[in-house]
Amino acid sequence: MLLDVQENVKRCMDISLSAAYSTFFKGVEHLPSMYHNMKDSLLLKMKYGHGCIISPYMVDEMDTGSFQFPTQKAEQLCQAIEGSKTEQSLELYLRITEQLFTYDYNEIISGSIHLAYTIYTDILQKFPGLKEEGTFLLREFLAALQDSEISGDIASHMETFIRAMCAGTEEARNSSSQQNNNQITQRVCQIIDREYSDPALCLSSIAEEIGLSPNYIGQIFKASQQKSVAQYILDLRMDTLAYYLENSTLPLSRILEKVGIEKNNYFYTQFKKHFGISLGDYRKKKKLTEKEEE
Repeated sequence: MLLDVQENVKRCMDISLSAAYSTFFKGVEHLPSMYHNMKDSLLLKMKYGHGCIISPYMVDEMDTGSFQFPTQKAEQLCQAIEGSKTEQSLELYLRITEQLFTYDYNEIISGSIHLAYTIYTDILQKFPGLKEEGTFLLREFLAALQDSEISGDIASHMETFIRAMCAGTEEARNSSSQQNNNQITQRVCQIIDREYSDPALCLSSIAEEIGLSPNYIGQIFKASQQKSVAQYILDLRMDTLAYYLENSTLPLSRILEKVGIEKNNYFYTQFKKHFGISLGDYRKKKKLTEKEEE
């Protein structure tokens, strides 16, 4: 009879009808408890899905106790989301819910809320900048949870929540990494600006002061400045050298001392490479320019 009712409702109204039937009627005094049991048994649709027919005996298949939340699996799930490992996170969620969906409706809802809030609080501890976005995602999930009728609905909403949180942690981590790289680059520039007159200044000495490996600093600096640390130091020294040549009467040896360059053949080679002319021609050009200005 119930199958016929379901079929007719589907055909005439195009909706899915879930049904439940009670134990045998034992009299009017039994009616209130039968009604409440029937209403509660309809919540088993969460497990059995749309269009199911729920018998009194199916209630016996449900775990009636309190769901013992698997703390270790929840921690693994949070760690996977922190690492933006979306597929691994979804797989861990399925492992948790394999047990959760054997419980009754209230335990499923409370367990889902508990899991979502656990993810939310854990992620915010690691990524405080996600508070606004994370709060919005949690509220969306909780609102959707109220309208969930079957386990598939909850799984779909939780998947959306987990994917969004993974995307958020990935963006936050990349942003933090970029910010950290900018801070390292800025620190390197500050050290060079302060100590460029020291001939011993180099990538290794800078790395020792900052406390990071030379290779790591070198890669970050070049990606930011489009030149190596050594080239940055040399360019600064050459530009400062040019300033002294044009604006002071100091002898070359004193100028080289002030900018941290040793007077040797390598210096003359680097000077011509940097300015495109030799030091002698540079000085002649400077004197010619001064005469023209006079």
